[in-house]
Amino acid sequence: MKNRRIKTIYLMVLAICSTQCSSHLITQYINKKTGHVMERLNIKDFEKIEKIETKELYIDKSFSEGWGDSKFHFGYVEENKKSGEVIRITGNKKSGYSKVISNPEKPTQETLQFDIEGNLISIATTYIGRIKKFPNGRMGRPGFAFGIGTGYLYDSKGLIINTMEFDKGYDMSIEELEKILLEKKKINLNDCATGIYKMGEEQLKAIFEKYIVDGKYDAEFSNHAPFWDIQYRLDPKDYSQTRLIVGGKTGEILYEGIIQSNN
Repeated sequence: MKNRRIKTIYLMVLAICSTQCSSHLITQYINKKTGHVMERLNIKDFEKIEKIETKELYIDKSFSEGWGDSKFHFGYVEENKKSGEVIRITGNKKSGYSKVISNPEKPTQETLQFDIEGNLISIATTYIGRIKKFPNGRMGRPGFAFGIGTGYLYDSKGLIINTMEFDKGYDMSIEELEKILLEKKKINLNDCATGIYKMGEEQLKAIFEKYIVDGKYDAEFSNHAPFWDIQYRLDPKDYSQTRLIVGGKTGEILYEGIIQSNN
């Protein structure tokens, strides 16, 4: 009984130590002027990170040579084996660093960008789809990616210099769009989409003018703006792709056609 208690205490201390060790690389604080939870990379602590591998946590780092500097590129990975969350930090002291937070159970990832001093300069959430099985047996994400929600750009003092409203004008989420296309076209976006893009009227006009030869932009389309531009392939062995233009407000399919191979 005593040995079991000692073992339990040891594991608790180890878990706390692991958490503390992983958190040394990042300092979180609240910007009093914006109320945003901010982060700062403690770059000087990169080399102090030690590999940790337990049943609940995995942490490792790497340095790779490049640009004549033996410690130019830094890589860090932290995996919470219980929740599945994975944190990856990569970058260098010449162009800055990025931190990507993902989870195999979630179709989104969060990306934070830092300058060369470790100051947070941007944060955004990206929809990357759910993990699926490819024809060759490989497991992975579909391959498309687009911003959702609200993103921010900051200056070196943590003040907001730009706000990015990725969903502005869209009356439906990607999940609702998936349901619509499954019902109307029997298309499972996560399985067959090769590209999903958000765009406004001017962008769509350019698409019709430059790439679509069997249709033209209709002035009535403006009632459905903004738009989803979806490219998909039902048969993975067939190289031809189909393009769908869907109204972001209405969910109506405004155009459907084969993407010409010479585009």
